[in-house]
Amino acid sequence: MSEYVVIGGGLAGLSAAFNLARAGKTVRVLEEKPHLGGRTASWDYNGMMVESGLHRAPAFYRETLVLMAAAGIDLDEALVWGDTTEICIPNGPSAVYTLSLPRYPLRTLGNIFGRNKLCSLTERLALGMFFGMGLIQHALRPASLDCYSVYDYAKKFGVSDRAIERILVPMTEGLFFLPPTRYSAYVLFGLLAQGGKHPLRTGLAAFTGGMTKVLAEPLAEAIRQHGGTVETGCKVTGLLHENKKITGVQVGKSVIQTSNVVLATSLEPAQRLLRDTFGAVDWNKHLLSLKPMPAATFQMELNRPAWAKDRVVFAPGTCMTCFSEQSRTTFTEKSGRLSIILSEPEKRLQQSPAALLSEIISDAKRIGVDLEGRIENYRTVLWPSEFYYLTPGNEDLRPPQETPIKGLALAGDYTRQAFLTTMEGAVISGKKAAQVLMEKNSS
Repeated sequence: MSEYVVIGGGLAGLSAAFNLARAGKTVRVLEEKPHLGGRTASWDYNGMMVESGLHRAPAFYRETLVLMAAAGIDLDEALVWGDTTEICIPNGPSAVYTLSLPRYPLRTLGNIFGRNKLCSLTERLALGMFFGMGLIQHALRPASLDCYSVYDYAKKFGVSDRAIERILVPMTEGLFFLPPTRYSAYVLFGLLAQGGKHPLRTGLAAFTGGMTKVLAEPLAEAIRQHGGTVETGCKVTGLLHENKKITGVQVGKSVIQTSNVVLATSLEPAQRLLRDTFGAVDWNKHLLSLKPMPAATFQMELNRPAWAKDRVVFAPGTCMTCFSEQSRTTFTEKSGRLSIILSEPEKRLQQSPAALLSEIISDAKRIGVDLEGRIENYRTVLWPSEFYYLTPGNEDLRPPQETPIKGLALAGDYTRQAFLTTMEGAVISGKKAAQVLMEKNSS
């Protein structure tokens, strides 16, 4: 009998499995796809290497960095640190923002107090009041922020529509796909509060290769070195249980007997397994009512770099809500490599790749990038249901890692932990799920 089965080979599942294996537990990871990594995956898509999305690791993602180091990943080889990001207004100004307080304190503070092409001093003062009061409210009454969208909360402090479009849209749509009118203020300030706890841990790292190669596979190898197994192409179709105790998992026509399961898939597959196994009952009804949200990315190979530096660039008001030129870090074998997070992901699910390419070429011109005749290859990567909607009112629906079913724990960035829908949240959730099962078995 396999002592612990982890369903899902994304970052949450690999985090859970590594913590279990390092504690001496027998672990078996089952991943449905042919590659590991989940939303932090890279793979060959009909002859072109693609990623699930544009990934960066902020310095305050401590659990992610600790996990990588513990698994034997050399952080200096896996990460390239940068200190800047850029906001580029279509047919308008652009501004580069420094993100490193310890290395560049004056430049970083100048983001707030210095000259700024995007917003006037009056607009920045209103933004300062918005951010300051939001962080205070998050410290005192965090749940109350989930009643507001970012837009509505900003308007309480007189933030102009121009400042919302130029500053807040990149922080919501550019990072988490939703405009400020649909994005919960709780989510925004929850993440800002985590960064604010560690003001000296600043900087933003790019990965030096595809995420499966640099992150997921090394984690899997570390699990194997501790005696665990990691399998791909294994779709779990059911959970087996008796008297509120896990007894096994169904994989096709086969049954794997186990009394301990970490369910670490993304939201929609987790909901399906739980609904099919237990139905909608008191302990899972909130989880089952969380609505999955899509995401969409577009990646292209070019005959030369599209941008001067490989840093995260936001282009509010375009379909290219967030992008990066990756030919200097992640895809160094390419002459140019643009990875784009697309705005309005629901809309993108209905568009053809050719239509998307045409829109991107048009919007790129508005921010000074001419892509005509430079594109050698491109792919659209669509995720119809990988996230949960970060709209107001959903915080109370997120489940804990522990369940009332003996031997069953949940892992995934949709479960309760401070970093919400992030890599760090996935890592923390996996660690917590492993701890839940081990503590239950030791009591």
